[in-house]
Amino acid sequence: MTLKTHFETGIGLSLLLGGSAIQKIDVMNISPASKLGIMAAIVVGVAAGSVYPDIDLDESNLNAEDVDLHWENKLDRRGVVHTMINVVGVAFPFLLIAFVLGKVTSLDFTWIAVLGLSMSVGCIWHMLVDTLTPDGIMWLYPITVYRFRIPLINNCTIERIFRILVTGVLIYGAVYYWSTNLY
Repeated sequence: MTLKTHFETGIGLSLLLGGSAIQKIDVMNISPASKLGIMAAIVVGVAAGSVYPDIDLDESNLNAEDVDLHWENKLDRRGVVHTMINVVGVAFPFLLIAFVLGKVTSLDFTWIAVLGLSMSVGCIWHMLVDTLTPDGIMWLYPITVYRFRIPLINNCTIERIFRILVTGVLIYGAVYYWSTNLY
């Protein structure tokens, strides 16, 4: 799958999840600034998480400095950053930072935890989309190196159609949620 597909569908998903979270956030007894921070964390986190796993690609703009990830070479393409280890590894530092800052200060750092969890959701979305390719991904590495795959998207034309349809459906849902929940 191309970075463009991951980015566009990730933006659609982030807007949909952000829109669906509006009602839940509105009833929370927190400041408007905290509500805005949580919304921004959801939208930015899911969008960033949906492209982050492709940092292992040599031709990726995400790896513009040509950093050689030696640990990736052992796992070939779609290695450890396309596994559940990465999903947990992305969220954990954010949750830890939010917890520590919450203990040492009286400020609200919920948005940091939400950002980490949202990035994990974006990574899961990325992995789901990559599962639809003939190469698949190793969801359960290191338990097994089996590549789970549902090879529906096997050429550029099908990928383009997929990108347009899925992004369209996600943005349609996002517009619905955002329009019905904004007063």
